[in-house]
Amino acid sequence: MAKGISEKLLLLVVVSALIGCFACAPAAPSTPAAPENVVINIGNLPNLTGAYAATQAHYSACMSGSIELANEKNYIPGVTLKHTWLDAGTDVGKGMTAYKRLLASSPKPVVILDSSTALGIALKQTAEADKIPIVEGGMSNEILIPPGWVFCYGSPYASQAGAYANWFMEQWKEDRAPRFAALTWDIPFGRAWITDESLAYIKSKGFDIVGMEYVPAAPSDTTAHLLRLKEAEVDVMFGAMYPSVLAVCLKDADTLGMTGTFTWGGVCAVNLPELVNYVGPLANGCTVTATVATTTEWPTKAPWVQEVWDKEGQAFDPTVQLAFGNGTQEAIIAIEAIKMAVEKVGAENVDGTAVYEALQSMKDFSLWGVGPPVTYSATKRYGQDSVFMVQVQNEKAVFIGTAQVPNILPGGKDVPK
Repeated sequence: MAKGISEKLLLLVVVSALIGCFACAPAAPSTPAAPENVVINIGNLPNLTGAYAATQAHYSACMSGSIELANEKNYIPGVTLKHTWLDAGTDVGKGMTAYKRLLASSPKPVVILDSSTALGIALKQTAEADKIPIVEGGMSNEILIPPGWVFCYGSPYASQAGAYANWFMEQWKEDRAPRFAALTWDIPFGRAWITDESLAYIKSKGFDIVGMEYVPAAPSDTTAHLLRLKEAEVDVMFGAMYPSVLAVCLKDADTLGMTGTFTWGGVCAVNLPELVNYVGPLANGCTVTATVATTTEWPTKAPWVQEVWDKEGQAFDPTVQLAFGNGTQEAIIAIEAIKMAVEKVGAENVDGTAVYEALQSMKDFSLWGVGPPVTYSATKRYGQDSVFMVQVQNEKAVFIGTAQVPNILPGGKDVPK
């Protein structure tokens, strides 16, 4: 009996001791919850109304699509990119108001996309004061010099005019100087390529400059401009205008019997498929210094951008696809700069200053394959050093070569002495 009690007491003591040991043991470490992604905001000022709307109507979609794709691909681990846009309305006043509203969005944008030379100029001082870098579609000297917080994705319009001049002279077969004239938009974008340096460069290549014509923002009749150029027996015209405006010029030139007597060339923003849609065979021979690969090359050279178009482009006319690619480039540069900033300072510390510093250190970035590579520096605010030459042939936009752009910014190495 006593022995049985003793055994029971011993068992009780052992069990109690074991319970105590388990009670005193440290708790097993719990698996920490995965941290939530940091949300980083990209602001955007597309022109969905006004004179730019015909070519930029899809810009909010192509930029949103690029940003959404980056999120889907986990392009920046630990980060969810947000896209906040407001219509700038092809108007500097409306654009500046929209910019101020963007700064009040949550979270505050760390970079803003813009697609207007005039607004890019206006934003230059404001953005620096607000410490918000701008990725800009306009490419004028006023934006680029002195270097500030505005980064243009393409090459300067003046340099694009120089690249076109070089290309044209390679095609010229006559034993006389070709007669050159400007036929361009009478707005900051249209005039941005015309500088003392660009005109001197064009002259140095053997051209005879015979006219400078500036057409209104929304022209209905350009015959007075064209009659002066017809009288000057112009061989080649160069300019910067959107296809909706150039279409008026080409139709008026045809009415005046000028079709086939001159060649028209322009800067990258002239969307040639859209021009063909407006004027058909009158667009044949028009050539631009393009910043984006022709759309037939996207599936192999730029499959991610093709994905964005396949998803977002169904709502738009197929002729805007080339311009759609231009819009994606602004967003892609901003995305890459944010990625670089995250890798340097951590996602939670990324702000406008971190993105500004990242942009300055961007070197030979491929733009997901859709355009010539982009390089910036502490003093260089344009990205691309080359352009694609694209020409309308048989009512199709065709890639015909790549050209280096001369450095003809004030003081540039290629400015004629």
